[in-house]
Amino acid sequence: SPYLAVTMTSRFPIIGIGAPAKIFIQKVAEYLNTRFILPDHAPVANAVGAVAGSVVVAKEALVYARETDGARVFMAQIEGSNKRFVEVEDACRYAEKIVAQLARESVIAAGAIAPQVVIEKQTEGALLRIVAHAAGNPRLSDPQGNYAL
Repeated sequence: SPYLAVTMTSRFPIIGIGAPAKIFIQKVAEYLNTRFILPDHAPVANAVGAVAGSVVVAKEALVYARETDGARVFMAQIEGSNKRFVEVEDACRYAEKIVAQLARESVIAAGAIAPQVVIEKQTEGALLRIVAHAAGNPRLSDPQGNYAL
């Protein structure tokens, strides 16, 4: 309508962070008729988000059949070591347990707290690949509350 107009205004300032903030976020502030604040270190402010993201570790096991001395056995291969089993189910249970434990320990050693572990199984011909993915948030402070950054 030539007689009506709608204008939106924000009562809050818009703070830009990240490398493209000066270009993109400043335009948003202009459209909302509000103040734009660009902190001194805005281009690297998202680096904190990268640090505060997730810590992820994956560990893998292989389970396969092997003929030894005329008998079939099942091997669980994890990080270069092999363990022999008579039953495939036992080899799979062992492999799942160990890769989950290794993934959990590794992600904690990498700085994660309260990790979650997800097991994924993939059959590739006669080979079973078992992958444990462990993920957790990074510890940003010590137990006393002092920030690690």
